[in-house]
Amino acid sequence: MTQNDQHRSSLYEEVAASPTGARDLAAARGALRVAQLLQVAKQRSGLTSRALADRLGVGESRVSQVLTGDGNLHIATVARFLHAMGYELQLSATAVTDGAPLQLPRRPGVRGRDGRTPAPATGGELAA
Repeated sequence: MTQNDQHRSSLYEEVAASPTGARDLAAARGALRVAQLLQVAKQRSGLTSRALADRLGVGESRVSQVLTGDGNLHIATVARFLHAMGYELQLSATAVTDGAPLQLPRRPGVRGRDGRTPAPATGGELAA
């Protein structure tokens, strides 16, 4: 291996080195994770694409489009799809620099469906 080979970077590394490239890669990773989350939720729900389409009031082609991550999705669309499959959307974010979780302040008086303050997500749930 020559010194020149050691300094060669991959296309990914070259793209990630610029602020715009890093932002675009982050968006692509997020879109992929959302598509994977929807696929797993559909599989675990046991619903067919037709049944899911019926629950949502959309065509099977729209279900296919969303489940494959084709195009930009609104967060509300992801939440509707997950709800139709028996799941609730929960979001989290971590700092790019050190991985520290971003915590939202609890709002006084906000309660879950059972009347209790919602507990933080656990490992047994589908995570975005």
